[in-house]
Amino acid sequence: LNACATQEEEGKSAEDIVCTINITSGCTYGCSKAETSEEYSIRDLNLLVFENGFLYENIRVQEADAPGYSLSVSLLKGHVYSFFATANFGEDIYLNRWEDIQDLYYEMKDNSGFSGGIPMTASAEDLMIDGQKEIGLELIRMAAEINISLNRGMLSKGVEMEVRNIRIGTSPAWMRRRL
Repeated sequence: LNACATQEEEGKSAEDIVCTINITSGCTYGCSKAETSEEYSIRDLNLLVFENGFLYENIRVQEADAPGYSLSVSLLKGHVYSFFATANFGEDIYLNRWEDIQDLYYEMKDNSGFSGGIPMTASAEDLMIDGQKEIGLELIRMAAEINISLNRGMLSKGVEMEVRNIRIGTSPAWMRRRL
């Protein structure tokens, strides 16, 4: 949809505002020792903008590789928008209505783990555009990746080390975003 500056709604003239949507993952400014920047890397990104519950704009960034992105979107001042972002889904996301988000899920393609990055989502609902130039969305991981590394380097040569048990309770083939 293209908006015109001469458009009028309820006696007010509509005005295009170019907003910057800042989409970040949890590790933008440094990770804890238990986390790695790889866990928060954005490899592909979908930003869906909804107006009155219907798709207004869909932006796709492919072959991305960063912990965050800033995307520009032209919005109408005085209008209410909702935003939904996905990262590392490996495909275009097409949703025509805001309510369709509840049915969205990520399906593991194979047993290679999260080689395309851990899937993440972010959302902000019913934001009135009153002249602000920036909107922030923080991505939340839909899953966790577990890597186990054992280092025997500090043990004496004659000392044996035995791993008795490593157990992962559940490993779903698909996952839904948290609502």
